[in-house]
Amino acid sequence: MNEELEKQAEEHLKFYLKAVDAYERLKVCEECDKYIKMAKICSACKCFMPLKTRIRQSKCPLEKW
Repeated sequence: MNEELEKQAEEHLKFYLKAVDAYERLKVCEECDKYIKMAKICSACKCFMPLKTRIRQSKCPLEKW
């Protein structure tokens, strides 16, 4: 069962970026005029950016990352 759990965890983690890479994306967002700092939301896509920047397949609607 431990092997199966490890396999599932690996598959799940492929969905996310490493924290360092997500942080780089978030820094770009924080400098953007579309970023609403108080809510941590992008006014262009309406997403919660601390989460969106962690998702590997997500894209910036303004093509900044």
